[in-house]
Amino acid sequence: MSANIQLFYYTGPYTSTLLPTAEALLVRLNAVRKQRYEQRKVEKQRALDLAALRLLEIGMQSAGHGGFALSDVEYPSQAGIAGKPQWGDGSIDFNISHASAIAACAIAAGCKVGLDVEANREFNPRTVLRLVADGASIAHAMDASNALARWTQIEAVLKGAGLGVMNAREIVWAGEVVLLRGERWWVHGIDCGHAHVAHIAVNVPDVTLSVRQVAEV
Repeated sequence: MSANIQLFYYTGPYTSTLLPTAEALLVRLNAVRKQRYEQRKVEKQRALDLAALRLLEIGMQSAGHGGFALSDVEYPSQAGIAGKPQWGDGSIDFNISHASAIAACAIAAGCKVGLDVEANREFNPRTVLRLVADGASIAHAMDASNALARWTQIEAVLKGAGLGVMNAREIVWAGEVVLLRGERWWVHGIDCGHAHVAHIAVNVPDVTLSVRQVAEV
């Protein structure tokens, strides 16, 4: 089975370009998502949140989903823990991620998708090792130079499945195929420039992937 993944990312100013026009975007959010935005107290985090949401709008439009509206996105939760956002009948999946200088959005037709992106830097391997079971293949030859890549792989799988970091040790890392709660996942590196490290996780073995940098949000 093959699926189509379109990934959009933006790097650039956030606070200066987005916060002055925040109200125009906020009115397009439903009450649940607006509350999540308002819970962010740091101005930069608010701006990054807006950038990712705006990128989702741009990505959906570019991917041919003209009926998409931010207000229609559902945010399920269970026992007070937020699950994976959903839109429509579920045939189109999406995931967003943002870091200190980047926002990214993956849109998938025909599969589930999880995305994680981070600013490229050295990362403490012990932080990652705490998230994997003993003997997991992802832990082999891990050091400060590759630990961040392993971290984004873990996050991508968890986000694709709609689970949180506390579920990381449930992932079975065995070569190219990853197992999580009986479902298989395949992880792919994404090139968003040398300043960033990014991975997507999908639940089908074959994907057609396109990556596009968006000049303005």
